[in-house]
Amino acid sequence: MAFGNEAIDTQIYGQQTTDISLGRMPDGGDVWVFLDPPTFNRANDDSSGLPDDEPDDPPSDLPTILALSQNFPNPFNPGTQLNFALPKAGRIRISVFDVRGRRVSTLVDESRDQGNYFVRWEGVDEQGRQVPSGLYYARMEFGAEVQTRTMTLVR
Repeated sequence: MAFGNEAIDTQIYGQQTTDISLGRMPDGGDVWVFLDPPTFNRANDDSSGLPDDEPDDPPSDLPTILALSQNFPNPFNPGTQLNFALPKAGRIRISVFDVRGRRVSTLVDESRDQGNYFVRWEGVDEQGRQVPSGLYYARMEFGAEVQTRTMTLVR
């Protein structure tokens, strides 16, 4: 802001994984996806110059690791988005918990195919009532794996 500039977009990164990048697909689009392999110095949908997939490898646009990205925006009001990647088909559950460990809302609880997905949370509980400002936790369960992200709701 000091020079008359302001951010039109931001991204908060969680845990990093080697050879996986996070980008918009297509470039400038609304959906953030995990890119495997990363597309350094190229458009996110440009696969030219990348090594060919081996015959038994999954297509390069499908994720190979389980990942729950940090919600965006964060802090948020009234809603926020969580992007997640599934390395294989299976049952996925994403729930929101308050700081006391009580489940506030279940956002996803179903079987999904391998792929990149997103879900929105509008700051409401299971009954559709607005929850108060505070810290909340998004918890993703997939098989025996669990990933958690901290989210801040500011009313």
